[in-house]
Amino acid sequence: MDPTINKTEKPDANTQAPPVFVLEPPKPGDWQIGQMYENAFRVAKKFRTLWILGLIFGAAGGGCSFQFPAGGGSANLTTPSTSPNPEITNKVLGATSSIFSESFTNIFSNIPSYIYFIIGFELLLLIVLWFVIFYLKGAFANVSTIIGTQKALEGQKLTLAQISQLSFPKIKPMAKFMALTSLIIIPIGLIITLLVILAIAKIISVFIIPIIILTLLIFMLVWSISLTFAQRAISLDNSAPLSSIKIGLKMARKKLFWAILVGIINNIISGLALFIPLILINITLVAVGGLIGLLFHKALLVMGIFLGIGLLLSMTIALPLLSSMIIIGKTAIWNQAYTKTKEIVNGV
Repeated sequence: MDPTINKTEKPDANTQAPPVFVLEPPKPGDWQIGQMYENAFRVAKKFRTLWILGLIFGAAGGGCSFQFPAGGGSANLTTPSTSPNPEITNKVLGATSSIFSESFTNIFSNIPSYIYFIIGFELLLLIVLWFVIFYLKGAFANVSTIIGTQKALEGQKLTLAQISQLSFPKIKPMAKFMALTSLIIIPIGLIITLLVILAIAKIISVFIIPIIILTLLIFMLVWSISLTFAQRAISLDNSAPLSSIKIGLKMARKKLFWAILVGIINNIISGLALFIPLILINITLVAVGGLIGLLFHKALLVMGIFLGIGLLLSMTIALPLLSSMIIIGKTAIWNQAYTKTKEIVNGV
């Protein structure tokens, strides 16, 4: 606490009105983890508009799969053991197979070659479009959640429209950042996979496998922390994609221990905050169902019905809502961590 600050001093008449929601900022220097979590809890609890951003973030983080129709069924063609001449059956099946193969050959042979080129080009466009939508969707979810949570930490209660307006200029650099980091991580993964294959094939020493695994874990840990800081460099400080990666790596080296500690605490708190309420909801409903069931002498049936209701409510309402609040809380934690680490790196 700065001794020059006098808390008893009254503001004059020209002082602007205080913001809607004032949080006590962590003190300069090392991270004030307790205060950071307290601030994050207040933001996640009070700013319900951010819950929508958390839902968008969670939805954008989900994977997408292409589901192709399964192959057709198989037919077992059998002939009775009393068949007078099995060779006739083989000839008939051979003739049928020949007819089908000739039909397919005729169909594909009559298709002009440029049609195949058009189909391939359209598939390529669909794949490119899917990747563009994937990156843009993820970029908007990241940027809007970070900016909205930061404004809440600063005491500003913005609407979704205002947050979106602030986020739109950052979507393009964030999408470029996501694509760039994907291009960086792919060759590293291929190199590590190649080394593991060479070790398994005994072309290189098997003892190198534990070293590879340990190196991979350390790299992924530092890399994930760096990307967490880099996303905030883009969203909050308008950094370019490549510059943000350098900033993230510098911050990760500066506060690696504290970042790992915060990550562990986040996972523990997230697990408790997510599963304990869901368990309590289902236990309560099962207990109520059991009591009601005793009145009608069908306790197991009613308990099963109430359990089904509890699972349905958990999956459709409670789980998405709790996940959204957890996302906002984590975002607030890392926003404060980024701000404090930037102050330390810049010598503030």
